Amino acid sequence: MSVFVVQLTNVAQGLLDTNGQSTGVSIQRGVWIMGPNKVNRLLHDGATFTDSNYWKRYAYPQVPQDQAIVSVVTDDGSVWVDNPPNARTFPVSETYNPGTTYNSTNTLDFLGTYGSYASYAQITATAAATVRINGSVEITLTANVAQVFNPGDLDISKLEFKTSAGATVTVFATVASVQNT
Repeated sequence: MSVFVVQLTNVAQGLLDTNGQSTGVSIQRGVWIMGPNKVNRLLHDGATFTDSNYWKRYAYPQVPQDQAIVSVVTDDGSVWVDNPPNARTFPVSETYNPGTTYNSTNTLDFLGTYGSYASYAQITATAAATVRINGSVEITLTANVAQVFNPGDLDISKLEFKTSAGATVTVFATVASVQNT
C-alpha cells in the first residue's frame, strides 16, 4: 500500500479560506471521488491516507501538475489493474432486423448469454428505433447516429429493440467475464 496526501488547494485553483493561504491546506475543501472497486471516498484537503496505487491516476505526472489532487508520499511499486487479473474481455457484434414490437428475437441478453454485463456498447440503427435497456429504460435512436455507452457509464445486462419495418440495428459491445474455474 502506498501513502498519499490530498492537495486540493493549489495556486492554479485558488484558495477559499485564510487558513489555506497561510498553510496551503484548506479546511473548507473536500471532495467525493470514485475509488477502487467503485467505492466513493471523501478526500479532505491536506489529509494523508494509505491505499492502493489506484490513486496515482490523480497524481502528477499522470495528470498535469495544476490538475493533480493527490501527491504520492511513498510508493510501494505495485501496479493497479482496473479489471481483475482473471477477467477476460471480449467483443460482441450483433445485427438485428427488429419489428414494431419487443420480442425475444429482438433481444441481446448479455447476462443470460455471456454470464456478464456489457461495459461498453455502441448502438446504431438505419432508421429511427427504440431501445429498452436493462428491461426498464427506453431511449430513441436517430437514424444512422451511434448511441455510445462507455465503460463506467452503465452496466448493460439486456438490450431490446423496436423499429419500423425494414430497419437494421447494429450493436458493438465489450463484455468482461470472470472465469469461475
